[in-house]
Amino acid sequence: MTLTPARARLSAAELLALIRAPAVLLGANGELIDVNERLCQLVGASREDVQRVPERWLKLPSQSDGAGVMLPLRTADGQDRWFAWRPSHFDLAALNLSGVLWSGEDVTEEYLARQQREREGEQFRLAFEAAGVGMAWVDVRGRFLHVNPALCELTGYSADELLQMTAIALSHPEDRRLELPQIRSLLNHEIGRFTVEKRYIHKDGHTYWVQITVTRLAEGESGTLLLTQTESIQDRKNTEFALRESEDRLRRLLDNAADVIYRWRLEPEPAYEYVSPSALAVLGYAPEEWYQDPELGLRLCHPDDLSTLANWRQQALAPRTPLVVRMVRKDGQVVWTEHRLAPFFDERGNLAGFDAIVRDITESKQAEEERRQAALALELANLQLSEKVVELESRNQEVAALREMAELLQLCISAEEAHLVVSRFGPRLFSGTSGAVSILKVSRTTVDRVAGWGLRSPGEAVFGPNDCWSLRRGRPHLITDPTTGIICPHLQTGELIPSLCVPLVSQGEAFGVLTLVPKDDRPLPEAHVRLAASVAEQVALALANLALRELLRSQSIRDPLTDLYNRRFLEETLERELVRAARSGHPLSLLILDVDHFKRFNDDFGHDAGDALLRELATLLRTNVRGGDVACRFGGEEFVVLLPETSEETAAQRAEEIGRLVRELSFSHRGKALRAVTVSIGVASTASAGTSAQALLTAADSALYQAKRLGRDRVVTASARTSAS
Repeated sequence: MTLTPARARLSAAELLALIRAPAVLLGANGELIDVNERLCQLVGASREDVQRVPERWLKLPSQSDGAGVMLPLRTADGQDRWFAWRPSHFDLAALNLSGVLWSGEDVTEEYLARQQREREGEQFRLAFEAAGVGMAWVDVRGRFLHVNPALCELTGYSADELLQMTAIALSHPEDRRLELPQIRSLLNHEIGRFTVEKRYIHKDGHTYWVQITVTRLAEGESGTLLLTQTESIQDRKNTEFALRESEDRLRRLLDNAADVIYRWRLEPEPAYEYVSPSALAVLGYAPEEWYQDPELGLRLCHPDDLSTLANWRQQALAPRTPLVVRMVRKDGQVVWTEHRLAPFFDERGNLAGFDAIVRDITESKQAEEERRQAALALELANLQLSEKVVELESRNQEVAALREMAELLQLCISAEEAHLVVSRFGPRLFSGTSGAVSILKVSRTTVDRVAGWGLRSPGEAVFGPNDCWSLRRGRPHLITDPTTGIICPHLQTGELIPSLCVPLVSQGEAFGVLTLVPKDDRPLPEAHVRLAASVAEQVALALANLALRELLRSQSIRDPLTDLYNRRFLEETLERELVRAARSGHPLSLLILDVDHFKRFNDDFGHDAGDALLRELATLLRTNVRGGDVACRFGGEEFVVLLPETSEETAAQRAEEIGRLVRELSFSHRGKALRAVTVSIGVASTASAGTSAQALLTAADSALYQAKRLGRDRVVTASARTSAS
């Protein structure tokens, strides 16, 4: 009987409802007829949604050959769940149904796990093939089951050649049984893997080192499988060999080094880890003694250098700065040592100790000391040379200044100029000092200061000759220590200071004294003491020359009997005063005096009395003329008085006064009173007589003779004489 479609669907729904697993009924052509509620629950959609768009949810074959298929079922959230679909054993034909009824079992976890294993297997295969180290599957007999290209490259054999060999065949004959104990432990499940280093023989015959890691894998159809990873460690071995050789060389170097080399560690307790044999030669202690006594280095340090060695931590952290200390050998000898410290640290970065090189630098220290002494000697010599150069330059300057001063002193025309020159050159010649030049008066009873310089007072300004020890002794008197030396009385003005007094002596005659005192309380420099003698000599010579020159000049312009100026001086002065009067417009007057009856006086009392009279008249004139007036002896018993800036009238009054004083003059000679004398005076002035010297003298002389003719003992002016004529 043929069922209607509605009846068929009902029957299909009833059939599907009987199946607990997700189920789907497909038509003969693969079209979807219906799905059960369980499938809708799994995909999260209604039956109508599934029937309307079945390709969104599932894909099943339309026919079945009786075998199951693995196909995904997509849920409403877009994820796939995998089901193992199998055709149902229901007889659909009996139900008047055509097609295939499929029921599914959710195997998503198993499927995904298998997929993951397959992917991992593929990844392992790819990694196995592409690995940079040699890899191989090996059975328990050591036969290669599968090898990667890296192993072929490492050994020099092709894959086919290796698959015909065992791993043992690649090993060096001496290393073939090297890993057998580990293999037994691996097969007995005592260990899961092991690593061994051994030598392989390359296909070309050369030997090289490899590191092999063997891992036991799960047992398969072929029994227990081993995975080997082989890599060349020849470079590392070469490095190790080189390092070992380097260590051996270093050990030989350390053991044969002349310097002491040691390592000292802090943890777990301070101790020497290594001390080179040279410690015995350098410090007298064998390495064993250092190992037994961790404090030996400190105990050997010289007591005066312990403070330096106490800083070893800071010095160790500053390896560029060596420690230089003295150490005491076992035999008691002291040696200089230089310690260079290099710190090392633990894994936490804390100072763990240091390596040190100790060098005996005794000889270099001695050489250094010799060089230092030589350098000091050279420096001292250079300093002395510099001082000599400075001293020489100073001496040259002093000589130049002294020469200049001497030249100026020789050009001085008066003592006052000489005093000024000395006061100017004193600070140049005696820098840093105060000084003075004091001159002995003609009376030789006092010494007066005439020149000085500096801020400190060089004693009293006026003192007696006996107040200066240099004048008493006739040689320099130097005081370097005022507390013990005998200080000149003229310097005892309060404070006691060093001093120097040098007498100014020339040709055996003392003219004065040169005095020097320092600006502070230090003794005078030796150069100043030496220079003072030369300066005193030059000043004394200049003063002696000036005195001699003054004496000669005085003799040339003075009358030896009366000590008044002579006629020569009058003529020079008159010419000068006439020029001055003409320039200033002031009058110049002149008096000529003549002693009345002087010949009779000589006849009556003798020439000695006449000379005495002339001297008395000279004294009278000197004491009764002004400072600017000039009194001269004109010749014989005649005197001339020159009166600058004086009119004829005033000059006549002065002449009258002089005449009166002469009349009143009384004197005696050899105890005998002499009679009074009178003078006749002629007066002339530039206003009346003219502006030439000859005219002025002639006018005054004519007036004098007029006074004589008028009876003597009177004053006649040139103008009055002219009026009378």
